[in-house]
Amino acid sequence: MAPSFVEENENSEAWLHTQCDVVKKGLKAKYKRMASHAFDFLRATCFRWASGIKSELPELADTPIAVSVGDLHAENYGTWRDVEGRWVWGVNDFDEAAEIPFAYIWRGSRPAWRSRPIPGSATITRPGSFSKAIATG
Repeated sequence: MAPSFVEENENSEAWLHTQCDVVKKGLKAKYKRMASHAFDFLRATCFRWASGIKSELPELADTPIAVSVGDLHAENYGTWRDVEGRWVWGVNDFDEAAEIPFAYIWRGSRPAWRSRPIPGSATITRPGSFSKAIATG
């Protein structure tokens, strides 16, 4: 049986604590935003999508592995100086990154996972069904 959301979230946070110093106040603020806004909830749960998408599109699971930045938007690009003092530009927010099969990124399944129909305009309502619809054309 697949782990529950609570279990997966606890596992994700336990891993996070092994990678950096976690600011408890920051986590509380994150949870408050997640509870208040669906978009913020989805932005903060890429790990859940990355673990669940394989059961939604198993035929794409054997493609090469790539890094997926689950919270990629214009504000998460920036400039900084590298170790030699040169200006560099690129993605600056990897807190929702995951290694997943490339086909899941290429086929647009992450944006579809975040999608929802306009009320009254579609019959596709099961989570992940947009991903399947995009993958099958």
